[in-house]
Amino acid sequence: MTAHPETMPAPAILAGMLATALLLAGCSEPAFRTDPTSAAAHTVKADILTGIREPGLREVVVVINGNAYKGVHAGMFAGSRLYDPSGTYTRVRSEDRSWRHASLADYLAYQLADGPDVRVYRFDLTEPDFATLLARIDHAGWTMPTDCANSVRDALAGVGPFSSLEIDGWISPKRLAAKLDPLAVTAPAPAPVVQAKAPAPSPREPARPASQASVPAYLPTAWQAWPMPAPWPPYVFIRYIPYNQYQPN
Repeated sequence: MTAHPETMPAPAILAGMLATALLLAGCSEPAFRTDPTSAAAHTVKADILTGIREPGLREVVVVINGNAYKGVHAGMFAGSRLYDPSGTYTRVRSEDRSWRHASLADYLAYQLADGPDVRVYRFDLTEPDFATLLARIDHAGWTMPTDCANSVRDALAGVGPFSSLEIDGWISPKRLAAKLDPLAVTAPAPAPVVQAKAPAPSPREPARPASQASVPAYLPTAWQAWPMPAPWPPYVFIRYIPYNQYQPN
């Protein structure tokens, strides 16, 4: 028969608490430092959930709930399939009869109920890598409540863009986020700068030298052929010859 806490002596309770603390300390991870810039780049806001893109056919979306010292939870979508080890999302949502299936927007909204630190990492996989990932999820089995990030990490490690991700002991959700930061692409590469080219001359008009390029096009063709200085002067003197004084040769 198991003794209840209220019937146990105080020294026994203290001994049990000490043993539990030692066990948790044995599962602690190495110290790490979170990059606040990378964390902010992947943090999702509640006001954009209505327009967030659902996972693609062979896309992996890792979700990190970082609303605690080492994080609250880690889960992921493999395409439209949710892998939520030791999570409560499906159980809670299934209590609502109008709920049909998991979606990325709804899953993020569920995680954001814990606070604003929810991060999203998106990756596109090849067909063989995606098949490997699904096979790992199928054989993952049951997950302990404190091992959600372990299960996600173990499913991803060594596959496609996660080739540098290693299985190296217990890991927290925030530690997993720190490992995903350098792997995720946050912004497209800037487009190359294309220099504008000078317009080609009209086929009806011969090209003019650079020294005459500033001559206004509305002047007569003969004037345009004159060697004018560049840029075009602000005024032009034109000699006026009255019509009655004009004598043809």
